[in-house]
Amino acid sequence: MLINSQPSIAPTAAPEDSTRSAAAETLSAILGWSYFLCWSLSFYPQVVLNYQRKSIAGMSLDYQLFNILGYTCYSIYTGSLLFNDSIRKEYDNNFGPNLVSVNDFFFALHGLVLTVITLFQCSIFDRGGQTFAKTTVLLVSLTVTISALYALLIIILSTNGVSVQLYNDLSLTSWLCWIYWLSLVKLGVTLCKYVPQAVMNCKSKSTVGWSIHNVLLDFTGGFLSVAQLLLDGATLGWSGLIGDPIKFALGFVSVAFDALFILQHYVLFTDRTDKAPGLRSSGDGSARAEPTMNLLSDDEHSDLVDGKFRSLSRDEASLEPSN
Repeated sequence: MLINSQPSIAPTAAPEDSTRSAAAETLSAILGWSYFLCWSLSFYPQVVLNYQRKSIAGMSLDYQLFNILGYTCYSIYTGSLLFNDSIRKEYDNNFGPNLVSVNDFFFALHGLVLTVITLFQCSIFDRGGQTFAKTTVLLVSLTVTISALYALLIIILSTNGVSVQLYNDLSLTSWLCWIYWLSLVKLGVTLCKYVPQAVMNCKSKSTVGWSIHNVLLDFTGGFLSVAQLLLDGATLGWSGLIGDPIKFALGFVSVAFDALFILQHYVLFTDRTDKAPGLRSSGDGSARAEPTMNLLSDDEHSDLVDGKFRSLSRDEASLEPSN
């Protein structure tokens, strides 16, 4: 089955011989819309924090680079299954109706736009000396290159009428297999994108610059996503979850890493000192303007006072009548 790397908002369609209560249907829908809202809102706290601080120090550049790759792949994947008739038909012939919804596409597109905005902030705000890791750049570049070469191979082979069959009517040189590859890229990105941020927090012994509100919303969204999957499995049967375990895996990975970030923020690294110029951090990680003062040393202050005193003495002496 083609992998849908983001859980759908709508609950999985029930088999004809299965029923569940209206309460379970309603609860599943509520859970679906709730995690969709949490995950959509989770992008904004980091953007706002970066703007307040005029700095992205403390936020991993590698995390954002992985993110833009993942959401680009996911936008192409969901958009193709929604709007490309030939890919939809090929999918239906091999796997049956797909579970990708309009919500999935707009979530992916929304995430891509917010990630682009965040990367733009990285280009104009202080980075704190941070650069992209060579390993991350290499992995992303290699993935993009392989994806482009795969697409070029499909164009060349399909033009010459060459097809490499996998099974049934599915061809390795079809666009359906290409977007399947993109869904696997999205899965790989999700599994590894949190690692650079977790490592950065450990090295700096601080979570300043990494929005805890982003983490809390992402954690809530992941928890609600897993809850919906478990509810659907318990009321509709576990075949959907067993047949498409990646949905569960992605929600679980998000919850696990977010739990680590929460532990780092509230337990391990509680120092909220912000090293960004002219800023300090409050307890929740948000930025506050820090008034600055140009203080003089004791010697400089004494010299200034003595100089003013001597100047004043000369002025008074010039006012005295001459003999």
